[in-house]
Amino acid sequence: MKKIFPLLLLAVSTTAQKCDFFDSSIGNNYSIRKAKKQKQKLSDIITIKDLGMVKPDCYDCPSSENIKDILKKKYPALNTEHIHVFLYTYGKESLCISSTSSGNYTGDILLTYTTKQKQKLSDIITIKDLGMVKTDCYGLVSHEDIKDILKRKYPALNTEHIHVFLYTYGKGSLCISSTSSGNYTGDILLTYTTKQKQKLSDIITIKDLGMVKADRYGFVSGKDIKDILKKKYPTLNTDDIEVYPDYSGTVSISSTASGNYTGNILLTYTTKQKQKLSDIITIKDLGMVKADRYGFVSGKDIKDILKKKYPTLNTDDIEVYPDYSGTVSISSTASGNYTGNILLTYTTKQKEQKQNNWGSHFDNSDKNFGNSSSKNNNFNDSRQNNKCRSCKSDKDKTKINEFYKTLNDLLNENKITDLRKINDHSSIKELNKVVRKLCGIYHPDSTKSKQKKDNNKTKAITESRTLIEEHFRQCQGKT
Repeated sequence: MKKIFPLLLLAVSTTAQKCDFFDSSIGNNYSIRKAKKQKQKLSDIITIKDLGMVKPDCYDCPSSENIKDILKKKYPALNTEHIHVFLYTYGKESLCISSTSSGNYTGDILLTYTTKQKQKLSDIITIKDLGMVKTDCYGLVSHEDIKDILKRKYPALNTEHIHVFLYTYGKGSLCISSTSSGNYTGDILLTYTTKQKQKLSDIITIKDLGMVKADRYGFVSGKDIKDILKKKYPTLNTDDIEVYPDYSGTVSISSTASGNYTGNILLTYTTKQKQKLSDIITIKDLGMVKADRYGFVSGKDIKDILKKKYPTLNTDDIEVYPDYSGTVSISSTASGNYTGNILLTYTTKQKEQKQNNWGSHFDNSDKNFGNSSSKNNNFNDSRQNNKCRSCKSDKDKTKINEFYKTLNDLLNENKITDLRKINDHSSIKELNKVVRKLCGIYHPDSTKSKQKKDNNKTKAITESRTLIEEHFRQCQGKT
């Protein structure tokens, strides 16, 4: 028992020493942690109360980020994440910096700043009268024109930072105000003068335009009216007027909305007087007119004859309609200088050579070919007395004699009443048909193709005419 007691004392004393050590260790750690959590006052860190020049946003206020950036530049040790920026009074250039609850700072501080200085519009725009300003088609001034004038007068002015308000349209006054995000402040009232328009009645003093050319329907074009006005008044701008002819001898001239003139005026005019064809073409008979191979007269030949007889006549303003019976109708064109129409007569020109060819063969001595059997007898005598140089063989003579016989039959049947009319188109056609058949040049055959028939027919017509012309030429002793 004596041995155990000292051991117990030793254990108790050792335990007591360990407790003292733990107690002292805990106290030291608590004091260290307490020291670490000690927050700084913002007023001890941010010592300068004026931030200086601060760039504002579109609402003339600085942003929180801009304020923090400025503070960070001035105080690098400052943790800007532990502060709040409060702009209590917008536009008054003051703000409050406060600490966050979880941050390392305590307290708050009031700072001041200065935004970019804005110029007053009244200090820039010193001239209150803009002078002459162009108006639109309604007599109003456009915002862009006002800005252009201000830009020319004040090149340093930024026209994107101003507003133009035309409070009294057409009254010559307007207001220029600054935009909220621009570099200017205030507003200013300006005056202007619109361009004075002239009255049309003061420019166009003569109310009668005189003679005006009309179209084919008797209508007058607005362009012709403008051309006449331009000649009479060279300073008149015809693009600024509108012309309204009423086709009864009066025309209304009115000003355009966007032009330099005002008002309207009524003018009179006279259309160009057209001549009657009957007053120009006084001779109703044209005389001898050349006809074509079928006895037809061309309109061009008629116009040429009229032009020779009446040199002042404009043949482009007339239309010619021959009826091929010795009369021709002359009428005026709608767009020409003449009016009315007239009926003329003419005689076709005889073709002497063709008549001589036929007449010399059939009329050797008796020029008056009778109306009865004497005509046939004379024809037969003429046929016998004439020797045909081309009829060398009996076969040729037979062909020609049969041709004479056919011609004689035509005369007896009154299909040809006079040998002088042998050049008539229908008679020639009939004779060719007979000759083609007699000479055996064309024989219709139903077994032949249509194309071959047409080719034979064309060949027959050509050769039969050649035969007739050659025969009578040879009989006259002509080569």
